[in-house]
Amino acid sequence: MSSNYLRIIADLPDWTPDGPRAEQLGAAAQEMFGARSAEVTSGDRGEIVFLDQGEWFEGISCPNCGAAVDTAWWGERMDTAAENGFTDLSVTTECCGSATSLNDLVYRKPAGFARFVIEVRELDKTYADDTSVAALEQIAGRPLRQVAARY
Repeated sequence: MSSNYLRIIADLPDWTPDGPRAEQLGAAAQEMFGARSAEVTSGDRGEIVFLDQGEWFEGISCPNCGAAVDTAWWGERMDTAAENGFTDLSVTTECCGSATSLNDLVYRKPAGFARFVIEVRELDKTYADDTSVAALEQIAGRPLRQVAARY
């Protein structure tokens, strides 16, 4: 049986909220999603992790020229980044030579890197509505991104 996840992460992979802000984010997420979900968790993972789409992966493209990114090339860059705990995500694309980061590649469905993660398991829909995300962004004080996954 597959499980669905919604993960809400910051735009910057190494961002973590201070203690009171982390508590506010966790409480707000629980209030927003708890009644519709089997489980809502939030917190600092202790290191930067890659949050993927699982079965919903569709592809990756260059943020500069839009060309498809070869998954073998991407996998090699991910291995290199993993060696340093995903603290350096810098890459130069092979398609057009753009300097970018693994976090800024265009993932279809969205994916990303994060240290602090709000995770909702078995939400009754794939993504949170704009109002919920805006409320969490206000608490966080920064832009957030949604990563939906099925495993």
